[in-house]
Amino acid sequence: MGRYKQLEWEEETKEVSAPFSLAILLVVVTILIAAVLSYWASSMGARSTSGVDECARAQLRLYSGNYDNSTRTLFMYLDNPQSVDLSHLTLYLFYSGDEMIEKPLEGVLKANSIKAFNLTDVDGNFRKGVIKTECPGVQIEFVLSSDGLHQV
Repeated sequence: MGRYKQLEWEEETKEVSAPFSLAILLVVVTILIAAVLSYWASSMGARSTSGVDECARAQLRLYSGNYDNSTRTLFMYLDNPQSVDLSHLTLYLFYSGDEMIEKPLEGVLKANSIKAFNLTDVDGNFRKGVIKTECPGVQIEFVLSSDGLHQV
């Protein structure tokens, strides 16, 4: 009889430990998945806010500029007075009749610098010009008058 009781007890222990072991395994796997997803989500948030922080410190100004009718060339000096490089500069020229021409400006406007841009083959009868950067809200608007370009 003693042997029968021991076998019965071992059988009951196996029946209890198998579901218990499976439950612990599921909890451990769930915690590992949650940790990986948490790390991934926090690193995504850190990357996306760093660009926003840089853009918050960015600024762009028209230092000076002019248009030459004889060569149809637009000369501009752009000023970046902050410590953030500005790239993806694009000039938009607006003409009467809702016509718009888009011209990319080559290169990067380095932090704390002034850079010259010369654009050829530009019709001089534009109403206004806008230069935009990769940073939303960091842009300038200008008009052409008899004494040159003026930031609005």
